[in-house]
Amino acid sequence: MLNKKEQAALFEGSEALDFEASKMLMVAKSENRAWNIAKGACALTFLSWLALIFLMPLKTVVPYVAMVNETTGHTQLLTTITEETISKQDALDAYWVAYYVRNHETYDWYTIQDSYDNTLLLSSDEVGRDYAGLFEGNNALDSVWGKRVKAQVRLLSKPIIKNNIATVRFEKTIKSVDDTGKGQPTVWIATLAYQYKSDPLTEEERLKNPLGFQVVSYRLDPELME
Repeated sequence: MLNKKEQAALFEGSEALDFEASKMLMVAKSENRAWNIAKGACALTFLSWLALIFLMPLKTVVPYVAMVNETTGHTQLLTTITEETISKQDALDAYWVAYYVRNHETYDWYTIQDSYDNTLLLSSDEVGRDYAGLFEGNNALDSVWGKRVKAQVRLLSKPIIKNNIATVRFEKTIKSVDDTGKGQPTVWIATLAYQYKSDPLTEEERLKNPLGFQVVSYRLDPELME
């Protein structure tokens, strides 16, 4: 049998071994925890890069170009049309509004009959009468201007449309056909209301106006320059 001293020494040795074993176990657990954290961080980093790779095709850089009018100094931002910014109906409305204004305001002796017919086709009876009046009487445009004068139109921005009422800002230059310069352009604001009528159309009319676009109100105002 062991005496008390030997038993005490053995007990102390056992405690020391238990302490060392516990210490080694704690170190092992700590290292294991650190490795798990490191693995988790690596996994998160990998997932972040993976998400970035998949999202990159969705990120589109759209260039914008600013156009400055040399005469007035007005700056206009040119943009692109996408399904996210404009619907098909909005695009159709803008097309017909712009088409109408160009035909209504342009004058060229060699194409005026076509512009005249198009304007009347796209106008209500009342608006059509007002336009036709420009070509009647002693001051009829085709009599006063004849072949000597032309009126050119350039839209300065896309039509602003809400509830079938459109506002169009455009530049109009009236000058002699012999004038090789830029002329003296003036800026105008056309405000018009429109609808799509369901009235029967002839085959020829349907080819020119398939959707039955019709302007029911038309007003023209000069832009006030500062």
